[in-house]
Amino acid sequence: MGVAAMDASRKHGVKHFILVSVLHPLRRKLQTHLNKLTQEEYLIESRLNYTILEPTHYMQNVAISTVLESGKIPIGFLSDIEHSSVDIVDVVYVLLLVMKDPTKHKYVRYELVSQTLTYAQIAQTLSEALGREIVCDVIPAKEFMAMLESSGEIENEYTKNAIEGMMLYYDRWGLTGNSNVLTWLLGHQPVTWQEYARREKEKSDEI
Repeated sequence: MGVAAMDASRKHGVKHFILVSVLHPLRRKLQTHLNKLTQEEYLIESRLNYTILEPTHYMQNVAISTVLESGKIPIGFLSDIEHSSVDIVDVVYVLLLVMKDPTKHKYVRYELVSQTLTYAQIAQTLSEALGREIVCDVIPAKEFMAMLESSGEIENEYTKNAIEGMMLYYDRWGLTGNSNVLTWLLGHQPVTWQEYARREKEKSDEI
């Protein structure tokens, strides 16, 4: 799909192509990252003007309304390995910056990271921000995969293999990056887990 979009952009004279990739696509042991690496290479060689955004895990993957209800963050990997996260609102802001002045952001790859914590630390931060105890629910990999299959999030062997590989990878290396680039682009500090939690709780309270 990515290659088709780039080919169509060349054919129809698109002036600037923005690819939302993933943090560290060079982590080729992760199938999803390898796919993005292939897309980035194709785009760089496409002769299109481009900007590549490389966000890490979205904070929105942890739904505050669900966490408030259950008191748990369910994960299928160790809770004491560091992971970087970013608020999707900050990512959208960067997208708008690029769209407003694409020439300024031509031929560049931006790593988008807000904060780097273990999931145990994230649970503690959310506990403080939300005013109730939040814990990590570390689910054994097989049970976690079964949960995803029963919810319909895994529909084929390709997806199953990619997620299983991701769980093993996260147990060993996590996914970590640096917030300097995002801070520079925004002109201020990115949204933290505490700020994200408080903002989303306020939304829930208004409903």
